[in-house]
Amino acid sequence: MVSIRTEDVSYRKRCYVQALRHAGWTFQRIANDQGLAVSTVYGICNSPATPQREGRCGRDVIIDTPTRRMLVFEAISTAESRRKPLSDIAQEIGIQVSAKTLREAFAKEGYHQRVARKKLFLNQTQRNGRPKFALEHRNWTAEDWKKVVWTDECYLWLGSSLRRLYVTRTGEEEWIDDCISPKFAKQDSIMIWGTILGEGAATLLTRGESKKWTDSLVDGGRCTSPQSKINSSKNQFGMPFLNWPASSPDLNPIQNIWSIFKMRLHDRRPRPRGRAEIREAILEEWDLITEEDIIRCINNMPERIEAVLAANGGHTRW
Repeated sequence: MVSIRTEDVSYRKRCYVQALRHAGWTFQRIANDQGLAVSTVYGICNSPATPQREGRCGRDVIIDTPTRRMLVFEAISTAESRRKPLSDIAQEIGIQVSAKTLREAFAKEGYHQRVARKKLFLNQTQRNGRPKFALEHRNWTAEDWKKVVWTDECYLWLGSSLRRLYVTRTGEEEWIDDCISPKFAKQDSIMIWGTILGEGAATLLTRGESKKWTDSLVDGGRCTSPQSKINSSKNQFGMPFLNWPASSPDLNPIQNIWSIFKMRLHDRRPRPRGRAEIREAILEEWDLITEEDIIRCINNMPERIEAVLAANGGHTRW
């Protein structure tokens, strides 16, 4: 009888031999029945029906650990690199793989293409002033902050782009400079000026086409600017001013009120069209801001102070 190697026996026949063995047949009986050598039958019965390859199965790894880390290093080396598509990063270092493979490789290192947060640009002087202010007011409680009259302007952009900028970062790198999309002043907008107090009092001024300011709570009375009202209140009531650090909207709770306000304005249906309708919608939504909304935003001031100190004057999540 010609000896046949185990691996040369068909898959179907190997399964049949194993079934006979499980049924209680002896190796000799199976060999005689199937025309195989006893050693071949023995080998089939003591190995998987499907022959196993020696070594690792599957395709070769295209992006190994050193290559992944080289990709990540290149992608996060500069602010410009973080803004590049992952395919451009791979091409620059001579790697040709699919977009899916690249995403998976970066994910293994904890990196993803995420939306860049928009924050005001901070120069070094502004960064130095923020921790100083935070240290001076570190011991203030939420009750202390409720005594502050918070005021700031808000811009509602007309026809602004909603395009998102994606950068390569981890979840913990959300607020570092290279992952921030800086904001600068724009002209095509409607400007409003609001004031809140811990007791829930709130006023709003809007600027119309004439560039004059209208106090929405004083029967349409006119004033030259919001600053004139602030100075008037300071002189009339002897109110002290805080030495506020520049470019620090994250330390002003009214910014969170603006976020609530803009979200509600955006959700209005039908959406207002034209400056007259937009102004009317602005006044209506401002009247819906509650005392609870204001107090909730002021109560986390101690946390904001600590966040500025932790960031050494840099950007925070507020």
